[in-house]
Amino acid sequence: MKIHFKRIIFPIILLITCPALCQCGPVKIGENIPNIEINSIINFRKSTLFIDELKGKYLILDFWSTNCLPCIRAFPILKRTVDKYSRYIEMLPVTYEDKVVVLRLLEHLRDSYSLKIPSATNDRILNSLFPHIATPFYVLIDNYGKVKWFGNAFNEDTLVTQLRADSILNNNNERTKWLNENTIRESNSDTTESLFSMISRLGIQEFAQEVSVDSNIVSCRLLTKYIPLFRGSFGHYTDNSFYVGNASIMFLFQLAYSNGDPFKFSPGWSRVELITSDTLSLNADIEHSKGIEYETWRSEPGHNWNYFIKASSSGLEKKTCYEFMKEDLQEKFPFISASVESKFIPVLVLTRYGKNSPFINSNGKSTMASLFNLIKWRIQNETIIDETGYTGNIDINLEGANFKNIDLLNQKLIKFGLELRKANRKIEILIIRDLRNGS
Repeated sequence: MKIHFKRIIFPIILLITCPALCQCGPVKIGENIPNIEINSIINFRKSTLFIDELKGKYLILDFWSTNCLPCIRAFPILKRTVDKYSRYIEMLPVTYEDKVVVLRLLEHLRDSYSLKIPSATNDRILNSLFPHIATPFYVLIDNYGKVKWFGNAFNEDTLVTQLRADSILNNNNERTKWLNENTIRESNSDTTESLFSMISRLGIQEFAQEVSVDSNIVSCRLLTKYIPLFRGSFGHYTDNSFYVGNASIMFLFQLAYSNGDPFKFSPGWSRVELITSDTLSLNADIEHSKGIEYETWRSEPGHNWNYFIKASSSGLEKKTCYEFMKEDLQEKFPFISASVESKFIPVLVLTRYGKNSPFINSNGKSTMASLFNLIKWRIQNETIIDETGYTGNIDINLEGANFKNIDLLNQKLIKFGLELRKANRKIEILIIRDLRNGS
Protein backbone atom coordinates (compact mmCIF):
# COMPACT_ATOMS: atom_id res chain seq x y z
CA MET A 1 0.00 0.00 0.00
CA LYS A 2 1.30 3.40 -0.88
CA ILE A 3 2.28 5.68 2.02
CA HIS A 4 1.47 9.36 1.69
CA PHE A 5 2.23 10.73 5.16
CA LYS A 6 5.75 11.47 6.31
CA ARG A 7 4.53 10.37 9.71
CA ILE A 8 1.79 7.85 10.20
CA ILE A 9 -0.71 8.36 12.96
CA PHE A 10 -2.06 4.82 13.17
CA PRO A 11 0.08 1.72 13.42
CA ILE A 12 -1.14 0.70 9.97
CA ILE A 13 -0.26 1.86 6.50
CA LEU A 14 -2.30 4.92 5.66
CA LEU A 15 -3.67 6.05 2.35
CA ILE A 16 -5.03 9.49 1.55
CA THR A 17 -7.43 9.28 -1.34
CA CYS A 18 -8.07 12.10 -3.73
CA PRO A 19 -11.26 14.00 -2.94
CA ALA A 20 -13.52 14.70 -5.82
CA LEU A 21 -14.41 17.87 -7.55
CA CYS A 22 -18.07 17.67 -6.54
CA GLN A 23 -20.68 20.00 -5.21
CA CYS A 24 -21.16 18.27 -1.88
CA GLY A 25 -19.19 18.27 1.35
CA PRO A 26 -18.45 15.21 3.51
CA VAL A 27 -21.53 13.22 4.56
CA LYS A 28 -21.85 12.36 8.25
CA ILE A 29 -23.54 9.48 10.04
CA GLY A 30 -27.28 10.11 10.11
CA GLU A 31 -27.24 12.20 6.94
CA ASN A 32 -28.55 11.14 3.55
CA ILE A 33 -26.15 10.62 0.67
CA PRO A 34 -26.96 13.02 -2.19
CA ASN A 35 -28.32 11.58 -5.42
CA ILE A 36 -25.03 11.71 -7.31
CA GLU A 37 -24.22 10.02 -10.59
CA ILE A 38 -21.67 7.18 -10.52
CA ASN A 39 -19.82 6.41 -13.75
CA SER A 40 -17.36 3.84 -15.08
CA ILE A 41 -18.72 0.89 -13.07
CA ILE A 42 -17.32 -2.56 -13.83
CA ASN A 43 -19.11 -5.93 -13.32
CA PHE A 44 -22.35 -4.32 -12.19
CA ARG A 45 -25.85 -4.35 -13.65
CA LYS A 46 -25.27 -0.84 -15.07
CA SER A 47 -22.08 1.01 -15.93
CA THR A 48 -23.61 4.37 -14.99
CA LEU A 49 -26.32 5.03 -12.42
CA PHE A 50 -27.62 7.50 -9.86
CA ILE A 51 -27.29 6.62 -6.18
CA ASP A 52 -31.08 6.70 -5.70
CA GLU A 53 -31.33 3.70 -8.05
CA LEU A 54 -29.66 1.65 -5.29
CA LYS A 55 -32.30 2.47 -2.68
CA GLY A 56 -34.45 -0.37 -1.44
CA LYS A 57 -31.49 -2.36 -0.12
CA TYR A 58 -28.64 -1.54 2.22
CA LEU A 59 -25.48 -0.59 0.35
CA ILE A 60 -21.90 -1.14 1.47
CA LEU A 61 -19.37 1.11 -0.25
CA ASP A 62 -15.88 -0.38 -0.09
CA PHE A 63 -13.14 2.17 -0.80
CA TRP A 64 -10.04 0.39 -2.08
CA SER A 65 -7.12 0.55 -4.51
CA THR A 66 -5.23 -1.98 -6.59
CA ASN A 67 -2.05 -1.54 -4.51
CA CYS A 68 -3.90 -2.20 -1.22
CA LEU A 69 -3.32 -5.88 -0.45
CA PRO A 70 -5.63 -5.94 2.65
CA CYS A 71 -8.40 -4.53 0.43
CA ILE A 72 -8.03 -7.34 -2.10
CA ARG A 73 -7.76 -10.03 0.57
CA ALA A 74 -11.01 -8.75 2.11
CA PHE A 75 -13.00 -9.07 -1.13
CA PRO A 76 -13.91 -12.79 -0.72
CA ILE A 77 -15.06 -12.27 2.87
CA LEU A 78 -17.13 -9.22 1.95
CA LYS A 79 -18.69 -10.98 -1.02
CA ARG A 80 -19.65 -14.04 1.07
CA THR A 81 -21.35 -11.77 3.60
CA VAL A 82 -23.20 -9.82 0.93
CA ASP A 83 -24.26 -13.02 -0.87
CA LYS A 84 -25.55 -14.46 2.41
CA TYR A 85 -27.71 -11.39 3.06
CA SER A 86 -28.38 -10.50 -0.59
CA ARG A 87 -32.05 -10.00 0.21
CA TYR A 88 -31.08 -6.97 2.25
CA ILE A 89 -27.77 -5.61 0.95
CA GLU A 90 -25.49 -5.21 -2.04
CA MET A 91 -21.88 -4.09 -2.35
CA LEU A 92 -20.12 -1.53 -4.52
CA PRO A 93 -16.35 -1.21 -4.19
CA VAL A 94 -15.08 2.25 -5.16
CA THR A 95 -11.66 3.39 -6.36
CA TYR A 96 -10.24 6.60 -7.78
CA GLU A 97 -8.01 4.58 -10.11
CA ASP A 98 -8.32 4.33 -13.88
CA LYS A 99 -10.81 1.83 -15.28
CA VAL A 100 -8.16 0.07 -17.40
CA VAL A 101 -5.93 -0.59 -14.37
CA VAL A 102 -8.81 -1.81 -12.23
CA LEU A 103 -10.27 -4.03 -14.95
CA ARG A 104 -6.94 -5.83 -15.32
CA LEU A 105 -6.97 -6.81 -11.63
CA LEU A 106 -10.66 -7.73 -11.50
CA GLU A 107 -10.27 -9.96 -14.55
CA HIS A 108 -7.39 -11.71 -12.78
CA LEU A 109 -9.58 -12.30 -9.70
CA ARG A 110 -12.33 -13.67 -11.92
CA ASP A 111 -10.09 -15.95 -13.99
CA SER A 112 -7.83 -17.19 -11.19
CA TYR A 113 -10.22 -17.32 -8.22
CA SER A 114 -13.71 -17.32 -9.78
CA LEU A 115 -14.33 -14.11 -7.88
CA LYS A 116 -16.48 -11.55 -9.68
CA ILE A 117 -16.12 -8.20 -7.95
CA PRO A 118 -17.86 -5.02 -9.14
CA SER A 119 -16.23 -1.61 -8.76
CA ALA A 120 -16.80 2.04 -9.53
CA THR A 121 -13.63 3.45 -11.09
CA ASN A 122 -12.20 6.88 -11.86
CA ASP A 123 -14.15 8.08 -8.83
CA ARG A 124 -13.80 11.55 -7.38
CA ILE A 125 -17.26 12.28 -6.01
CA LEU A 126 -17.71 9.43 -3.51
CA ASN A 127 -14.15 9.90 -2.22
CA SER A 128 -15.05 13.53 -1.58
CA LEU A 129 -18.27 12.63 0.22
CA PHE A 130 -16.48 10.10 2.44
CA PRO A 131 -12.85 11.23 3.01
CA HIS A 132 -10.72 8.68 4.82
CA ILE A 133 -7.13 8.08 5.86
CA ALA A 134 -6.83 4.34 5.33
CA THR A 135 -8.13 1.61 3.07
CA PRO A 136 -10.09 -0.54 3.08
CA PHE A 137 -12.70 1.95 4.27
CA TYR A 138 -16.35 0.96 4.40
CA VAL A 139 -19.56 3.02 4.45
CA LEU A 140 -22.91 1.38 5.24
CA ILE A 141 -25.97 3.13 3.80
CA ASP A 142 -29.50 2.02 4.61
CA ASN A 143 -32.33 1.30 2.19
CA TYR A 144 -33.47 4.93 2.36
CA GLY A 145 -30.08 6.43 1.55
CA LYS A 146 -29.06 7.34 5.13
CA VAL A 147 -25.47 6.77 6.26
CA LYS A 148 -25.57 4.36 9.20
CA TRP A 149 -21.92 3.48 9.85
CA PHE A 150 -18.40 3.86 8.53
CA GLY A 151 -15.00 2.50 9.51
CA ASN A 152 -12.00 0.41 8.49
CA ALA A 153 -13.31 -3.00 9.60
CA PHE A 154 -16.52 -4.46 8.18
CA ASN A 155 -17.75 -8.01 8.73
CA GLU A 156 -20.93 -10.03 9.10
CA ASP A 157 -21.41 -8.99 12.74
CA THR A 158 -21.30 -5.31 11.74
CA LEU A 159 -24.02 -5.86 9.17
CA VAL A 160 -26.24 -8.08 11.32
CA THR A 161 -26.01 -5.67 14.26
CA GLN A 162 -27.18 -2.79 12.09
CA LEU A 163 -29.95 -4.80 10.43
CA ARG A 164 -31.23 -5.85 13.84
CA ALA A 165 -30.99 -2.33 15.20
CA ASP A 166 -33.14 -1.19 12.27
CA SER A 167 -35.59 -4.09 12.84
CA ILE A 168 -34.71 -5.60 9.46
CA LEU A 169 -33.68 -8.90 11.07
CA ASN A 170 -35.35 -10.75 13.93
CA ASN A 171 -33.74 -9.97 17.30
CA ASN A 172 -34.83 -13.19 19.02
CA ASN A 173 -31.45 -14.86 18.66
CA GLU A 174 -29.43 -11.76 19.37
CA ARG A 175 -26.52 -12.31 21.74
CA THR A 176 -26.10 -9.48 24.24
CA LYS A 177 -23.02 -9.07 26.42
CA TRP A 178 -23.64 -8.12 30.02
CA LEU A 179 -20.47 -6.56 31.31
CA ASN A 180 -19.32 -5.40 34.70
CA GLU A 181 -16.42 -2.96 35.05
CA ASN A 182 -15.85 0.11 37.17
CA THR A 183 -15.44 2.14 33.98
CA ILE A 184 -19.05 1.49 32.97
CA ARG A 185 -21.42 4.25 33.92
CA GLU A 186 -25.23 4.22 33.98
CA SER A 187 -25.44 0.57 32.88
CA ASN A 188 -27.57 -2.33 34.04
CA SER A 189 -24.83 -4.93 33.80
CA ASP A 190 -24.47 -8.13 35.71
CA THR A 191 -21.53 -10.40 35.25
CA THR A 192 -18.94 -12.10 33.44
CA GLU A 193 -16.18 -10.65 31.30
CA SER A 194 -14.04 -7.58 31.90
CA LEU A 195 -13.99 -4.95 29.20
CA PHE A 196 -10.27 -5.25 28.62
CA SER A 197 -10.39 -9.02 28.21
CA MET A 198 -13.28 -8.60 25.81
CA ILE A 199 -11.30 -6.10 23.72
CA SER A 200 -8.32 -8.45 23.78
CA ARG A 201 -10.49 -11.25 22.46
CA LEU A 202 -12.57 -9.36 19.89
CA GLY A 203 -10.41 -6.42 18.88
CA ILE A 204 -11.46 -2.82 19.36
CA GLN A 205 -13.70 -2.69 16.27
CA GLU A 206 -15.89 -5.63 17.25
CA PHE A 207 -15.88 -4.56 20.89
CA ALA A 208 -17.04 -1.07 19.93
CA GLN A 209 -19.72 -2.53 17.70
CA GLU A 210 -21.09 -4.79 20.43
CA VAL A 211 -21.11 -2.15 23.16
CA SER A 212 -22.32 0.66 20.88
CA VAL A 213 -25.28 -1.12 19.37
CA ASP A 214 -25.61 -4.63 20.70
CA SER A 215 -25.79 -4.26 24.48
CA ASN A 216 -27.65 -2.50 27.23
CA ILE A 217 -24.66 -0.41 28.29
CA VAL A 218 -25.77 3.20 28.25
CA SER A 219 -22.44 4.89 28.88
CA CYS A 220 -18.88 3.63 28.76
CA ARG A 221 -15.43 5.21 28.47
CA LEU A 222 -12.34 3.04 28.30
CA LEU A 223 -8.65 3.63 27.66
CA THR A 224 -6.50 0.50 27.40
CA LYS A 225 -2.96 -0.46 26.49
CA TYR A 226 -1.78 -1.91 23.18
CA ILE A 227 -3.35 -5.23 22.17
CA PRO A 228 -1.31 -7.54 19.90
CA LEU A 229 -2.72 -9.05 16.71
CA PHE A 230 -5.16 -6.21 15.99
CA ARG A 231 -4.31 -3.40 13.62
CA GLY A 232 -4.78 0.27 14.34
CA SER A 233 -8.00 1.90 13.22
CA PHE A 234 -10.54 4.63 13.82
CA GLY A 235 -14.30 4.54 13.28
CA HIS A 236 -17.82 5.34 14.37
CA TYR A 237 -20.56 2.82 15.08
CA THR A 238 -23.26 5.25 16.19
CA ASP A 239 -23.53 9.01 16.38
CA ASN A 240 -22.67 8.96 20.11
CA SER A 241 -19.76 6.52 20.10
CA PHE A 242 -16.41 6.00 18.43
CA TYR A 243 -13.22 4.02 18.87
CA VAL A 244 -9.51 4.37 18.20
CA GLY A 245 -7.47 1.19 17.96
CA ASN A 246 -3.75 0.75 18.72
CA ALA A 247 -2.92 4.41 18.13
CA SER A 248 -0.12 6.63 19.39
CA ILE A 249 -0.56 9.07 22.28
CA MET A 250 -0.09 11.92 19.84
CA PHE A 251 -2.98 10.80 17.66
CA LEU A 252 -5.29 10.42 20.66
CA PHE A 253 -4.68 14.08 21.53
CA GLN A 254 -5.05 15.12 17.89
CA LEU A 255 -8.46 13.48 17.69
CA ALA A 256 -9.69 14.81 21.04
CA TYR A 257 -8.78 18.40 20.20
CA SER A 258 -10.08 18.34 16.64
CA ASN A 259 -13.66 17.46 17.62
CA GLY A 260 -13.79 14.37 15.46
CA ASP A 261 -11.95 15.58 12.37
CA PRO A 262 -8.78 13.42 12.30
CA PHE A 263 -7.35 15.58 9.51
CA LYS A 264 -7.61 18.97 11.19
CA PHE A 265 -4.33 18.71 13.08
CA SER A 266 -2.47 16.34 10.81
CA PRO A 267 1.32 16.57 11.24
CA GLY A 268 1.68 16.44 7.47
CA TRP A 269 0.00 19.82 7.20
CA SER A 270 2.09 21.57 9.86
CA ARG A 271 -0.83 21.81 12.27
CA VAL A 272 0.79 19.99 15.21
CA GLU A 273 3.79 21.11 17.24
CA LEU A 274 5.21 18.35 19.42
CA ILE A 275 7.49 19.69 22.16
CA THR A 276 9.34 16.78 23.73
CA SER A 277 12.71 15.11 23.96
CA ASP A 278 11.03 11.70 23.69
CA THR A 279 9.28 11.60 20.31
CA LEU A 280 9.78 7.86 20.25
CA SER A 281 7.15 7.14 22.89
CA LEU A 282 4.65 9.80 21.76
CA ASN A 283 4.73 9.51 17.98
CA ALA A 284 7.88 8.02 16.56
CA ASP A 285 9.09 8.43 12.98
CA ILE A 286 9.46 4.66 13.16
CA GLU A 287 5.66 4.44 13.12
CA HIS A 288 5.53 4.42 9.34
CA SER A 289 8.20 1.77 8.87
CA LYS A 290 7.65 -1.93 8.36
CA GLY A 291 8.73 -5.26 9.74
CA ILE A 292 10.38 -6.18 13.02
CA GLU A 293 11.50 -2.64 13.82
CA TYR A 294 7.95 -1.30 13.74
CA GLU A 295 6.47 -4.30 15.55
CA THR A 296 9.04 -3.88 18.29
CA TRP A 297 8.20 -0.19 18.62
CA ARG A 298 4.45 -0.56 18.86
CA SER A 299 4.64 -3.42 21.38
CA GLU A 300 6.72 -1.35 23.79
CA PRO A 301 4.66 -0.48 26.90
CA GLY A 302 3.04 2.93 26.62
CA HIS A 303 3.54 3.46 22.88
CA ASN A 304 0.10 2.41 21.65
CA TRP A 305 -3.37 2.68 23.13
CA ASN A 306 -7.03 1.84 22.50
CA TYR A 307 -9.78 4.31 23.32
CA PHE A 308 -13.54 3.76 23.26
CA ILE A 309 -16.44 5.98 24.29
CA LYS A 310 -20.18 5.54 24.27
CA ALA A 311 -21.89 8.62 25.68
CA SER A 312 -25.41 8.61 27.07
CA SER A 313 -28.00 11.11 25.87
CA SER A 314 -27.93 12.88 29.21
CA GLY A 315 -24.15 13.07 29.07
CA LEU A 316 -24.19 14.58 25.58
CA GLU A 317 -26.50 17.32 26.84
CA LYS A 318 -23.57 18.56 28.96
CA LYS A 319 -20.46 17.72 26.90
CA THR A 320 -19.44 16.32 23.55
CA CYS A 321 -17.73 12.93 23.22
CA TYR A 322 -14.48 14.74 22.48
CA GLU A 323 -14.67 16.83 25.64
CA PHE A 324 -15.07 13.60 27.61
CA MET A 325 -12.08 12.21 25.72
CA LYS A 326 -9.95 15.23 26.71
CA GLU A 327 -10.76 14.59 30.37
CA ASP A 328 -9.81 10.93 30.08
CA LEU A 329 -6.50 11.73 28.37
CA GLN A 330 -5.60 14.35 30.95
CA GLU A 331 -6.27 11.84 33.72
CA LYS A 332 -4.27 9.06 32.06
CA PHE A 333 -1.38 11.21 30.80
CA PRO A 334 -0.89 13.99 33.39
CA PHE A 335 2.60 14.61 31.97
CA ILE A 336 1.10 15.83 28.67
CA SER A 337 -0.21 19.36 28.22
CA ALA A 338 -2.23 20.08 25.08
CA SER A 339 -3.73 23.32 23.84
CA VAL A 340 -4.91 24.93 20.63
CA GLU A 341 -3.05 28.15 19.90
CA SER A 342 -2.92 30.57 16.97
CA LYS A 343 0.48 30.99 15.34
CA PHE A 344 1.99 32.42 12.18
CA ILE A 345 3.30 29.56 10.05
CA PRO A 346 4.34 29.16 6.39
CA VAL A 347 1.39 28.18 4.21
CA LEU A 348 0.35 27.98 0.58
CA VAL A 349 -2.46 30.39 -0.28
CA LEU A 350 -4.88 29.62 -3.10
CA THR A 351 -5.65 33.00 -4.60
CA ARG A 352 -6.85 34.61 -7.83
CA TYR A 353 -4.32 35.32 -10.57
CA GLY A 354 -4.76 38.31 -12.85
CA LYS A 355 -7.83 40.45 -13.43
CA ASN A 356 -10.05 37.77 -14.96
CA SER A 357 -11.51 34.69 -13.30
CA PRO A 358 -12.10 32.13 -16.07
CA PHE A 359 -12.68 29.40 -13.46
CA ILE A 360 -16.05 30.93 -12.48
CA ASN A 361 -19.00 29.23 -14.14
CA SER A 362 -22.45 29.36 -12.56
CA ASN A 363 -23.34 26.21 -14.48
CA GLY A 364 -20.15 24.40 -13.56
CA LYS A 365 -20.35 20.87 -12.17
CA SER A 366 -17.94 21.55 -9.31
CA THR A 367 -17.40 24.12 -6.56
CA MET A 368 -14.47 26.10 -5.25
CA ALA A 369 -14.68 24.15 -1.99
CA SER A 370 -14.22 20.87 -3.89
CA LEU A 371 -11.21 22.22 -5.78
CA PHE A 372 -9.68 23.44 -2.53
CA ASN A 373 -10.20 20.03 -0.92
CA LEU A 374 -8.57 18.29 -3.87
CA ILE A 375 -5.49 20.51 -3.66
CA LYS A 376 -5.34 20.15 0.13
CA TRP A 377 -5.48 16.35 0.00
CA ARG A 378 -2.96 16.00 -2.81
CA ILE A 379 -0.36 18.38 -1.35
CA GLN A 380 0.03 16.55 1.92
CA ASN A 381 3.03 18.24 3.51
CA GLU A 382 1.76 21.81 3.40
CA THR A 383 -1.04 23.79 5.01
CA ILE A 384 -3.31 25.20 2.31
CA ILE A 385 -5.46 28.32 2.78
CA ASP A 386 -8.26 29.41 0.41
CA GLU A 387 -8.28 33.18 -0.13
CA THR A 388 -10.08 33.31 -3.47
CA GLY A 389 -13.15 34.81 -1.83
CA TYR A 390 -15.34 32.69 -4.10
CA THR A 391 -17.65 29.87 -2.99
CA GLY A 392 -19.80 29.24 -6.09
CA ASN A 393 -19.66 26.80 -8.97
CA ILE A 394 -16.56 26.47 -11.11
CA ASP A 395 -15.43 24.87 -14.34
CA ILE A 396 -11.83 23.71 -14.09
CA ASN A 397 -9.92 20.62 -15.18
CA LEU A 398 -6.68 19.67 -13.43
CA GLU A 399 -6.31 16.31 -15.16
CA GLY A 400 -2.62 15.43 -15.45
CA ALA A 401 -1.56 18.13 -12.98
CA ASN A 402 1.65 17.51 -11.03
CA PHE A 403 0.74 18.09 -7.38
CA LYS A 404 4.25 17.25 -6.23
CA ASN A 405 5.70 20.31 -7.97
CA ILE A 406 4.06 23.64 -7.05
CA ASP A 407 5.57 25.46 -10.05
CA LEU A 408 4.17 22.91 -12.49
CA LEU A 409 0.81 22.89 -10.69
CA ASN A 410 0.66 26.67 -10.93
CA GLN A 411 1.13 26.45 -14.68
CA LYS A 412 -2.20 24.61 -14.77
CA LEU A 413 -3.93 26.85 -12.23
CA ILE A 414 -2.89 30.11 -13.89
CA LYS A 415 -4.79 29.12 -17.06
CA PHE A 416 -7.95 29.28 -14.96
CA GLY A 417 -7.05 32.50 -13.14
CA LEU A 418 -5.77 30.85 -9.94
CA GLU A 419 -2.40 30.50 -8.23
CA LEU A 420 -0.78 28.98 -5.13
CA ARG A 421 1.49 31.49 -3.35
CA LYS A 422 3.79 31.06 -0.40
CA ALA A 423 2.87 33.22 2.59
CA ASN A 424 2.67 33.33 6.38
CA ARG A 425 -0.73 33.14 8.02
CA LYS A 426 -2.01 32.92 11.58
CA ILE A 427 -3.89 29.65 12.03
CA GLU A 428 -4.84 27.25 14.80
CA ILE A 429 -2.07 24.86 15.87
CA LEU A 430 -2.28 21.98 18.31
CA ILE A 431 0.59 22.29 20.79
CA ILE A 432 1.47 19.05 22.61
CA ARG A 433 4.02 19.51 25.41
CA ASP A 434 5.75 16.77 27.31
CA LEU A 435 6.07 18.16 30.86
CA ARG A 436 8.49 15.46 31.91
CA ASN A 437 11.41 17.28 30.30
CA GLY A 438 10.43 20.81 31.32
CA SER A 439 8.91 21.76 27.95
